[in-house]
Amino acid sequence: MGTYGGIHPTASAFGVGWLLALGSHMVFTAATIDQPGKNIANALHGRWIRGPYLFDEADTWLIVGANPIVSLSEGISPANTARRIRDDRRRGQKLVVIDPRRTEVTRFADLHLQPRPGQDPALLAAMIHVILEEERYDRGFVIANAHGFEALEATVAPFSPEIAARRASVPAQDIIRAARILSSGSRGCAFAGTGPNISGYGNLTEYLLLCLNTLCGHWRRQGETLPNPGVLLPSATPVAQPSPPRQAWGYGEKLRVRGLTNTAGGLPTAALADEILLEGEGQIRALLCIGGNPAVAWPDQLKTLEALDKLELCVTLDIKMSATARLADYVIAVCSPYSSAGLGRDFGVDEPRRSCCFLPHVAMMKPTDSGV
Repeated sequence: MGTYGGIHPTASAFGVGWLLALGSHMVFTAATIDQPGKNIANALHGRWIRGPYLFDEADTWLIVGANPIVSLSEGISPANTARRIRDDRRRGQKLVVIDPRRTEVTRFADLHLQPRPGQDPALLAAMIHVILEEERYDRGFVIANAHGFEALEATVAPFSPEIAARRASVPAQDIIRAARILSSGSRGCAFAGTGPNISGYGNLTEYLLLCLNTLCGHWRRQGETLPNPGVLLPSATPVAQPSPPRQAWGYGEKLRVRGLTNTAGGLPTAALADEILLEGEGQIRALLCIGGNPAVAWPDQLKTLEALDKLELCVTLDIKMSATARLADYVIAVCSPYSSAGLGRDFGVDEPRRSCCFLPHVAMMKPTDSGV
């Protein structure tokens, strides 16, 4: 399951359900490549069931390694993001951005920290250090809902703003100011983008961000509006309480390479090429790729191309002729989810659902009248 597949609300459910019906549990997603830390950290830290605040509701916000002006980001609507940020700044929202680059969103920031790449955990640990030392955390929320406070305090004790400043090459006073801004609001959020997740310390970065949100009490409380209760899902009323930590890896389906197992983020996609190439019992011989492009997305491109060539069957479902589609045995050229029934009219698209099938290296056929 790739990024394009994740856009459609039913693609994941149908794709995984189809595979399980065949008796296979070998489900891989793009999430273990571009954002594995989010699910891993959530398992290690525990989850707040009622969820975080959204950008439009917040009075403080911390963005680490993301640029919502040009890409999707957690809690921020993709609809005219620049205008949303500008409007929220006018009403008094404080924004801190941590990013080695000077991106579009940094123009709106009250404070922009430009660390050396890979030093996000040092900065976040120092911010926690400041919040604890100055007692700027939500004591009542922490006592009622969290455990391990003393262990966290002891762990971040060596990470003073001065130490983190030397490691990350940012002024110590800016680290202190960032901690004070984030902890000053009653509603806020700290989140990271894709970049920090694919660095060497992605799990740790995401874990420390969750710690910041919990220390500041930046979680939605009982009685507050749920902005997105969910559709196409069983009805549920999320309560304002924590869900305890759970096992983050080491269970479920076990791969044949490097002793890897299932994780809170799913089976590790970075090992899928090895699984295809390794001969013997359990070798993967067929791949159904829904909205993904392994030929350019998986690590070690030469090994990936070798693995795709070794498959007995490769089928891709995509809205375009990707590099992987050109290597596939069959391509199902599905239409974009934005022009499908149930979503089309919301986006001003009234075309009927259409798709087509074609073999690789052959020009795309015209859509069929039946839409099959």
